[in-house]
Parts: sequence; structure tokens; C-alpha cells
Amino acid sequence: MNEVTLLDPPQLDRLLGNVDPEDMPETVDELKAMHERLEQLPGHQYHSLLNDLSRSKQMLDDNYTDLMNAFDHFENNPGTWMADDEEQVQRALMDFTRKLHNYLAMCLSLRDHTYRVKDKLDRDDLDEQYSARMDELDLVAPASFMIKLRNYMQHQRIPVVTGQTSTHVVSGGPTERTAKILFDKTELLEWDRWDAASHKVLDDLDEEFQIRSVIENYHATLTEFYDWLAGYITELYADEIEERDELIIEMAEKQEELFPGINEDLLDEVQDE
Repeated sequence: MNEVTLLDPPQLDRLLGNVDPEDMPETVDELKAMHERLEQLPGHQYHSLLNDLSRSKQMLDDNYTDLMNAFDHFENNPGTWMADDEEQVQRALMDFTRKLHNYLAMCLSLRDHTYRVKDKLDRDDLDEQYSARMDELDLVAPASFMIKLRNYMQHQRIPVVTGQTSTHVVSGGPTERTAKILFDKTELLEWDRWDAASHKVLDDLDEEFQIRSVIENYHATLTEFYDWLAGYITELYADEIEERDELIIEMAEKQEELFPGINEDLLDEVQDE
């Protein structure tokens, strides 16, 4: 369903505030009554939970994009690591570290938000399928590692980040220089609050490792998981959400009587179905 613009009762009152009450269309009262019905529908609550979860995942995606852009900047501009101005290098590193922290912090926020959704729905079958899917995707260990790395940065210290440059000759072309960002595993292991799950990730890493590949693999798998989760919850409450959608269409049609064109895309979509 396309995005729909629903005017709540206070908005209707403001927009129609200059209309004489005796001339007020009956449609206004009908819309207000529909709003009351909508708020009481279980499907509306389920839809809101799914929307909130989707927004949290989108925020994580946005932070992921920012972080990947930071990686690209360093890898495609190896001169950053060899600048004579040490302060310039440190500013660049702090900018990368800030974006890494934003991503990791949102990983924690999304996890906590997901737990709240599960608690509100309170279904054994959802909990069972959730755990099974996490295991199937082998997501428990990398998810734990991301949260623990966030805690490390928050409560222990900012990780030591180093840059490594390399030079190679492109066949038939000029010499190219590339760079990569490395983390020191020994330094991370000095912290004693890694749990067993996050150790599964740490134990497989080199002494100096590229955090980018760890994050890329995790985010791709996490996206697959949340695509499944949204679909699964939608399927569980398909009838309730359908009832909500039908009322939304009725409300959009009523609003069209007052404000032509306000939901033209949605109504065109409905007519095409």
C-alpha cells in the first residue's frame, strides 16, 4: 500500500476552523468516528510496531552507509595516512571512529527495540522462530560481537586504529596505492567483558584484522534477518492488518471528498488492483 495522509481530528478542526458548524459536512464527523475505530484496531497496533521497527532498521542502514563511505574515503585516499600534518590524520581517524560508534550504537538500539516488539507481541511461536532463524543465519555470534564492541568503545576505550598502505602495479598501467583500516585484536582482548558468543568472532580474526569485512558480512545477514522478521510478523497478523488497511482506504476516500487529491496515489493503486 502506498503512503497515506490521514488528517487526525485536531488537524481537521484546524483546517475547517472557519466553516460554520451548521455548514460542516457530515463527512467530518464520520472521519472522526473512523479515527476512533482505527485507534482501537489490533491491526493498527501491529502495523505501528512494524513501522517503528522498520524506521529503526532504516536508521541503522543510514549509519552503515556513512560508515562504508568513511571506509571508501580511507581506502581510496591512502595519502591520508602519510600526511605530514599529524593533526589532520587524527581528525580523519576521529571522524571514522565517530561513524563506527554511530553504527554500533544503532545496532544496540535496534536490538533493544526488537526485544520490546517481541515482548509486546508475547508469542511463543514468534520467540521460537526468532531464535531458530538467528541460529540458521549464524547471527548470534556476530550480533554479540557488535554489541560488545560498542560497549568496549563506550566504557573501555576507543580502539587503536591503524592504516596500512600497499603499492601494486596495474597490468599495462600506472602504479596504484591502496590502504586499509586495521584493528589490533590483542588490544581488544585486554578487555575482560567479551562473552562466549563474541569470542567466536574474535578467535577467528587475525592479530591485525579489517573490521570492514566483519561489518559488511554482519549487516548483509542482519538485513536478511529483518526482511524475514517483518514478513513473519505480517503473516502472523495478516487478517488484523488487512482489516486495518480496509479502514484506511475508507478513510482516504472520505478525506478525498473534503480535500481532493490528498491521497490520489493510494486511491489510484486501489482502483488498479
